[in-house]
Amino acid sequence: MPELDGIAEGAARWLARRHTRRSFLGRLGRGAVFVAGGSTLATLLLEQEAEARVCGQSGVSTKCDTYDCGDVWGWCWYASGCCAGGELKKICDCCRADHPNVHGYCPSGTNVLCIVESCGADPRVQVVSLRRVTTDEVIAASALASRARAGEGQGPVVWMVNAADPLLAAVVAPVAVRANAILLLTDGSGLAAQTIAELQRLGTARAVLAGTGIGPGVEQALARYGIVAERHEPSADAIVMSRRTTEELLAAGARRVVCIEPAGFSLAAAPLAGALAAAKGYPVVIGVDAARELSVRAAGARPVLTYMVGPEAASRAGEVQGGHPFHSADWASLSSEMFTAAFQTENVGGGRLALVPAGSPALHGALSFGGPILVHGSGVLEGVRDALFQSRDRFRSAALIGGANALSTQAYYELQSIVNGFEAHKLIGVAGQGLPVIDQPLAERPVGLARRSSASQVQAESRYWTDRVRSLGS
Repeated sequence: MPELDGIAEGAARWLARRHTRRSFLGRLGRGAVFVAGGSTLATLLLEQEAEARVCGQSGVSTKCDTYDCGDVWGWCWYASGCCAGGELKKICDCCRADHPNVHGYCPSGTNVLCIVESCGADPRVQVVSLRRVTTDEVIAASALASRARAGEGQGPVVWMVNAADPLLAAVVAPVAVRANAILLLTDGSGLAAQTIAELQRLGTARAVLAGTGIGPGVEQALARYGIVAERHEPSADAIVMSRRTTEELLAAGARRVVCIEPAGFSLAAAPLAGALAAAKGYPVVIGVDAARELSVRAAGARPVLTYMVGPEAASRAGEVQGGHPFHSADWASLSSEMFTAAFQTENVGGGRLALVPAGSPALHGALSFGGPILVHGSGVLEGVRDALFQSRDRFRSAALIGGANALSTQAYYELQSIVNGFEAHKLIGVAGQGLPVIDQPLAERPVGLARRSSASQVQAESRYWTDRVRSLGS
């Protein structure tokens, strides 16, 4: 009976306007906290099934079609633990005078017009997106890092390199970038499921198989998916490929090169060198002797600056005209040196950054993300924090690549705060089903205004947050 349904709905909305969530919390007191804890406990306490709610949500209403309240007033807050990948969830009650809906957190005389529920979509809060690639398997990491680029620099052509040869991957990375193509790492005998999925997502029509180590099985697998395979220097190992790509890129106008010594920590750091080189289209030169020969060429045919990566190469920087050493012998320090050079000296375009835990076999899989690489300690930002702060305004997306020693939740939120210019602990509400909510300081309330710098806009009293928590439970 439509008439009866209309009467029931109208009565329900009238009651909703008369009884706000705040008065509901006031009547139930501490018992309301259990509603957020789950339906079973709530059933025991209240003798009825609790209403299901979305994590962090204020209530059940029509969703707004944007991530903000537009031209109407809104009460906004942020919750953690609700969004896939750890992004902050923004929630708003957007209010309109005398609107026939629940009252929510709206001012007197207004009710909820619609609610905002968005993960990482508020441009004033999360200017830089963070994407997790939770694997230490290099081929999967490469495919997922490419996917994390979210449409940037993608096209119908990809370059592919044998995943078992990180040195070759570092050498090929700048050439792939110059061809406006994404670099994917592959097994030498066939295609992994993640690689196939990424090739299909990209709409790949042609795959360039670079260097040695890729067998006919890869070509056959590509053909099954309608992708034309093309061989590039099929007999060239990393050293030969380095010589040829260096000549190619210098002829194309590159005037800086990145050099590694094929031994020790310098060799292990080849993916860092490849990432820096790819970001600017510079060739990767293998061996200080080869770099020295380049530096004494006639003017106009030689590089004017040579980045010497790792202590083995950096110790011989004086032998190379224009040699610039990156001499650190640990991952965090070396990657921080190179990261800072990329964003401060080289002014890298694209604004992408990959973070990888030290020791992860997926390190060279990060080349597929297309930005400089920072290597952090197990679960923490120690050693790379200062570099991030120094260049926090230079990049717009970051991929967190690695499984076992990836950033902890606390470190993830710290990173989120650093790169986006706000203090996450001042914006986070209580995760769960929305009750209770710790709201923002007074100066940050207008339409979800969020802090955009590390300096606090509000010097709260020492008991501010403690009093807020107590008030919610009283």
